Amino acid sequence: MLSLRDSRRSRNFAAAVALTDSLAAVSNCIQNQKQKPLEEPALLKLKAERDPEKLFNLFKANAENKLVAGMIKHVTDTFHNMHLHGCKRTVKSFKAALKVFTGTRDLATIETFVNEAPKKFDIEFDIFSVNTIVKALRERGVLDKSYLLMVEMEKSGVTPDVITYTTLISAFYKN
Repeated sequence: MLSLRDSRRSRNFAAAVALTDSLAAVSNCIQNQKQKPLEEPALLKLKAERDPEKLFNLFKANAENKLVAGMIKHVTDTFHNMHLHGCKRTVKSFKAALKVFTGTRDLATIETFVNEAPKKFDIEFDIFSVNTIVKALRERGVLDKSYLLMVEMEKSGVTPDVITYTTLISAFYKN
């Protein structure tokens, strides 16, 4: 990434030199270029972060990053090792990891994670995490499991909302 930034810097520098006639303005431009700090990699930010809210945002940013989105093992390891970095596993971190898994569309991994993580780490589903799972099942064409998940959700005390019903109705309508 550093080479890309260097080329951008030199392009901006060349434009600045072409537009200015004074040597002082050019030296001022060079000093401003040196003062810009390089951004820290996301993994280092993730390891150093202690605030669960910021950790959730980092998970979410990496879930949308197309280069990192397929790294299921990294997400699983990060979720399982959160306690080593001083972060408590919550339903929010569960949803962030689940969002990454749904991006990969690997149904076996999603099912394994959904079945093991809440029991192992004492995480209770909320309506948003259930809607994410229902949407993932719908996208894979497993309509019966998504309906059974909604029934299980009602039994456990989480009431379905409009999004749950809309997702299921649209899936049944398309099939």
